[in-house]
Amino acid sequence: FINVPGYVLAKRVPVQTSRGEVLADITFAGATYAQVDASSVGLSIEPEDVSEVIAFGREVKWLLNDSAHAEHPSDSRLNGIYGTILFTDHSADGIVRQRNATVFADGELDRSPCGSGTCARVATLTEDGKLPVGAELVHDSIVGSRFLARVVAENVEEGRRATTTQVSGIAHKTGEHVFEVDPRDRNDRGQGPRLYKEWKLSAPASGSGVFQPGIASRQVLTLILQGGGNSCTSASDFSHWTLVMQGPQANYT
Repeated sequence: FINVPGYVLAKRVPVQTSRGEVLADITFAGATYAQVDASSVGLSIEPEDVSEVIAFGREVKWLLNDSAHAEHPSDSRLNGIYGTILFTDHSADGIVRQRNATVFADGELDRSPCGSGTCARVATLTEDGKLPVGAELVHDSIVGSRFLARVVAENVEEGRRATTTQVSGIAHKTGEHVFEVDPRDRNDRGQGPRLYKEWKLSAPASGSGVFQPGIASRQVLTLILQGGGNSCTSASDFSHWTLVMQGPQANYT
């Protein structure tokens, strides 16, 4: 994918942590990331250090989150540190290669090298003169998954040097979600159907007849509550329901 332009907000910001003072670069690339050299605090980007990596990543995030360094230049909705990128450098023979752990939200760890986080690293490395324009960053995650990234355009955003980054890698399908519209579900202006939310409650079916024990062991009964819009925060928001029976003895709605 090709990301939005990324640019450095602040460089080498001193942060007093439980592991001593560290220097953090703060970069926006669709989200704002604090970046710290893991080796400066004795951490390695390896699965055996995962608990310490997450704890330190959270600490750095919350120390910087409300600081002026984490303010977006023009959109306050984007203020704050989305994640902390802890990295180690493994560059050699002209190949820029780094290993990283991206700790985002409140202690979540990305199993990938992080898409927007990779773009933040590209912007930072380009600004530092460590990644020539056109060169490729080989970016590995804490579990060894890999992204390849390079700058495809440069411009000025918010008065700063900005890089547009292309990231490539391998994706694996893990599931799918089907959106549907209900013709009965109209918005306030009568402009037709809109997306609705569903709550699905499923359980094994039991009872008499074909549903008695031993016959209906694989029958599943699902109650689908269908909401009347995009809020659906209480039971009264669900205006329709559907009952589904699935299994070898019965399959109907």
